[in-house]
Amino acid sequence: GMFKEMELEPPEKEEKTRGVRGGEKDGPPPVSEWLTDPALKNDLGAFTSVYGPDELPFTNLTRSFRGTLDYIFLQSDDPRISVLGVLDLPKTAEECGGVLPSALWPSDHLPLATALKFEKQEGDHDFDHDHGENCDCGFKKIPGLFEMAQMRKEFEKKRKEEKEAKTG
Repeated sequence: GMFKEMELEPPEKEEKTRGVRGGEKDGPPPVSEWLTDPALKNDLGAFTSVYGPDELPFTNLTRSFRGTLDYIFLQSDDPRISVLGVLDLPKTAEECGGVLPSALWPSDHLPLATALKFEKQEGDHDFDHDHGENCDCGFKKIPGLFEMAQMRKEFEKKRKEEKEAKTG
């Protein structure tokens, strides 16, 4: 065929893995830990992963890295949104076909997908009007990637300060 199949071995030792799954020793805490922390203040409220309370074992798996880099979060306290199902993902390197990309999963990231049900309730916002600069309808802007990065920096700074104050 057009592509040559390669036999690659998954990471052998947990010590070699780094990043978001490594914890304090190897890197920052998992994104799910800080984003679902009640101490994190934002206009949208608390978040929860559509994949449940436990972080996925990985969404990226290479020879030198195994970690969760991808998430789908929703507002925990919004009864209008419910998860109907999620894409079943591999839990081990063997189920992945080794490392990513593989013949089974042709990207270096596993694809996350969910089916959601949205229910409009009485008093819900009417989205069929212009939300220009002067709109005072109360619809809250969802933070973009830059705002989320800033929120994480502030959270990590606060966490570090609290940790230093405890060991003080």
